[in-house]
Amino acid sequence: MKLASFFFLSIFCTQSANSAEPVNIPVQNASFEDPGIAMKSHEEQTSQVGPEGWTWVNALRAAVDNPGDANIFDGGQEGQLPAPATGMQFAYLNVPPKKGRTADLLYAGKSLGKFVAGTKYVLTVSVGNRKGFVSPTYWISLSGGKDILLGPSASGTAPEGSFVDLSVTYTATSEDDNRVIGIQLKAENNTDKFCPSSFDNVRLRAIGPIVSPKTFSPTLEIPKFPQLQDIKELQDKLDEQQK
Repeated sequence: MKLASFFFLSIFCTQSANSAEPVNIPVQNASFEDPGIAMKSHEEQTSQVGPEGWTWVNALRAAVDNPGDANIFDGGQEGQLPAPATGMQFAYLNVPPKKGRTADLLYAGKSLGKFVAGTKYVLTVSVGNRKGFVSPTYWISLSGGKDILLGPSASGTAPEGSFVDLSVTYTATSEDDNRVIGIQLKAENNTDKFCPSSFDNVRLRAIGPIVSPKTFSPTLEIPKFPQLQDIKELQDKLDEQQK
């Protein structure tokens, strides 16, 4: 019985350590539907306070936009952005008209919690390129507080008239433990002309923490079996008694 229990514990521990399921971390105003505005209109943000839960830095102009039709992006419907964007609205920043200039959209909500060492975090963001423009280069990153970028950044551009997903993965270290989780979205102008950037459908998942399987070594009571010579001697005695 103890031997069977040992194998059960070993298998259970190994499965538990490798069966971590992704957990969705709620991102406030992840699709920029707040504030809700009429179709074919936009609401300009007149200060660094951006859409609900977000702030912006270095942009000439920042707004929530509801295009309402396919004049800006291909593949959408009236009142619906094309996938992988979602909902009716998106956030945009106008990057200054000079090559290499950047603008940032920073998460200011409180729903993300704090980093846990050993946990893997996956950030995914839909970024878009409006018809008639050259796509900026997008960068998405996780941060651990003001001006503390953590791990790698994912970067890329979007085809004209489309949205695409960018994803970056980061595993928190012991130094990150208990830091507030933040998000930084950046757009870099690739021309010397006016450059609008588009963001939508921000998702964050956590997997872990990662725990290595542990090997249990309980003391096993192995029964002592008689030696073959002992068995022969016992059989001889029984034979004598039966004569």
